[in-house]
Amino acid sequence: MEKNTLNLLEFHNILNLVSDLCVSESGKKKALSIIPCPDLDGVKNNLQALIKAIDYKDEILGLSLDFPPLDGIFSHINSGKILDEDGFWAISIFLKKAGKLKDFINKLDQESKFILFNNLDSMPWPGKLSQALNRCLDENGHIKDHASPNLASIRGEIRKIQRQCTKKIYEFIAEKDISDMLQDEYFTISSDRYVIALKSNFKGRIKGIVHDYSQSGETCYFEPMFLIDLNNRLQELRKTERDEINNVLKYLTSLLIEEENKLLRLYDLMVDVDILRAKVLFAEKIRGNPVHVGENRVFLKGARHPILFVEKGDKIEPVDIILEQNQRALILTGGNSGGKTVSLKTLGLCALMAYSGLPVPCAEGSTIPFWKDIFVFLGDEQSLHEDLSTFTAQIKKIRDIWPKVGKSTLVLLDEFGAGTDPSQGAALAQAVLDCLLDKGAWIFSVTHFPSLKVYALNHENVRAATVLFDPKTKRPLYKIAYDQVGTSQALDVAKEFGMPEEILIRAREYLLIDDEKTNAVIEKLNDIAVKREQE
Repeated sequence: MEKNTLNLLEFHNILNLVSDLCVSESGKKKALSIIPCPDLDGVKNNLQALIKAIDYKDEILGLSLDFPPLDGIFSHINSGKILDEDGFWAISIFLKKAGKLKDFINKLDQESKFILFNNLDSMPWPGKLSQALNRCLDENGHIKDHASPNLASIRGEIRKIQRQCTKKIYEFIAEKDISDMLQDEYFTISSDRYVIALKSNFKGRIKGIVHDYSQSGETCYFEPMFLIDLNNRLQELRKTERDEINNVLKYLTSLLIEEENKLLRLYDLMVDVDILRAKVLFAEKIRGNPVHVGENRVFLKGARHPILFVEKGDKIEPVDIILEQNQRALILTGGNSGGKTVSLKTLGLCALMAYSGLPVPCAEGSTIPFWKDIFVFLGDEQSLHEDLSTFTAQIKKIRDIWPKVGKSTLVLLDEFGAGTDPSQGAALAQAVLDCLLDKGAWIFSVTHFPSLKVYALNHENVRAATVLFDPKTKRPLYKIAYDQVGTSQALDVAKEFGMPEEILIRAREYLLIDDEKTNAVIEKLNDIAVKREQE
């Protein structure tokens, strides 16, 4: 799919909405990289997964997917380094979260498992690593005493030395009666050595070593002579403990390397499930449904522009965008601000969402063809950087896409041919429509050209439509009436938006009588269409 199409239709804003609904940081990041699937089989598989996920909505929303990112861990071990406690704790948390997914998958029938999880044959599970982490890590992510026999022995000796240090300090304080020389906390640890918190002005009264001072300078951290041998032994044991912990981490790292592929596949699966969960929530947010893709007709019932719907809710009127079996082009006419361009963008954006496995804000039973390419021509595409006017920018774009246009192409034309002499621009627009139809392309064109309105009514495989306006107030109803055309109502819209009355009077004087009669007939058709819509 052309990158410019994604930009013009603001597909990135849809991805932002989906990303915000993900729980994990990895899911949020990956959701932003979703792109339309380039083949029909892939599109159908993604939509089947979405349908099945909505069927299992409660179970999927109940999964615990707030797992930590592991991307840095995979790159770390691939560099040949030993993973630290924090890294293994992150993996441990991840595996506990993944355990709930494992339980859910094990309860599924084979068909559901196949559809939901992309042909998943069996759950990837790093069993050896999982068991080792349960044995070696405590609930805070630290290495347990019994992670190895040596570590248990070393830590037992450390605790014995610590008890001796504490006992000797209390005995010393009681024997020498020096409690008035000490701060409230009698002793603490400084530089991994037991020390007494001594008031600084008493430091010369006792033999020993000053290790540090408090920030205020009123307290010195003092190691009495009777603690030196015990502290030295404690330091030796601490070093031995660190060496033994490192041995445990080496062992865990070796298991991680051995089962890295399983862990990576499980991680990718968890990220994909987080995105699938976000799609289910997104369907609720936009009142969306899966759209069937591949039939040879456009039938979007009750479609809303998803971004506008998220922003304004039910203020956005749904529209029906419909082409029958023998029709390949829709030409939408009618007044300014009636919703023509929004309708054009809605079709394009809904197609991109369907091809990306996303729910679409439309009624159940909606269907669209599979378009490999969607090309978008919006009203003002002038490029100051390339020194192109709106008209020449459109011509350049037609030239560039022309070799790519075929039967699986949708072309969205918003005011194509504008920006030059109206009669020549309209003639060129009709020629473009003719040749696009000759190539078998699908077309949705928005126009004010009278000749294109006639064109729409006189071609069998082209459908005419107009946006409707209230007959009394001349305000838009944001609905589409089919098989007729509408007036542009430029003067009514100009009046609505505050154009000075003297300008409007002059404009009416310049209108030709024939134009007034034609507009009157078309407005009568608009009135009939509004009544039919109300009925």
